[in-house]
Parts: sequence; C-alpha cells; structure tokens
Amino acid sequence: INEKIAFSLPVSDLLIIALIIVALIFVTYMYLAVLPRRVVSAIAFGLIWGGSLSNISDRLRFGGVVDFLQIGISPIFNFADLGITIGLLCFFLLFLKKRKTKRCQHNHKTT
Repeated sequence: INEKIAFSLPVSDLLIIALIIVALIFVTYMYLAVLPRRVVSAIAFGLIWGGSLSNISDRLRFGGVVDFLQIGISPIFNFADLGITIGLLCFFLLFLKKRKTKRCQHNHKTT
C-alpha cells in the first residue's frame, strides 16, 4: 500500500484528499468551459474522475492506494493512476489543439 503521493512524496492524507478535490474542480472547469465538446474530452474527463475517485476510495478504506503495476524502470502504479495520466494527457493535447486552431483562425481574420 502506497501512503504517499506521486513519486512517493510524503504528504498527510487530509492534504492529499484536498489536493485531489482542487484538481477535480480544475479539471471539471476545463471540461465544461475550455475544452471542445468531443468524445475524446468526455472519455478523458471520465478517466480522470474515475481514477481519482478510485484512489480516494482506496485511501479511505486502506489508508493508501494499492499499487501493483510496473513497466520497466517506471514507478509502481495502478489502473487508477493510468486512467488519470491518460486523461490528463488527452486534456493537454486537446487544449494545445484548441489554442492552435484559435490562433490560426485569428491569423486568417487579421490578414
């Protein structure tokens, strides 16, 4: 059982749950107000929320998360961590794509 957060940094349980809640509020804002409404953004949103709720559930039941996967020399993680990571990567790529599209549209209007 991993009682720490990312990269095994020691932090209190209360702070961990508070950080997760703040992160979920930010992710929800990004999903509702910033990112384009696409199937990919909905899946990414679900992966982030599902992984986060799973990790909170583990922390409340076991006092930490159960990590059991390792690929090569990567840190040990679980499926919830994988879902969060994939979801955040998708959000980041969608955000970059939206910025690029917006910039291209702006350039066409000014020329």
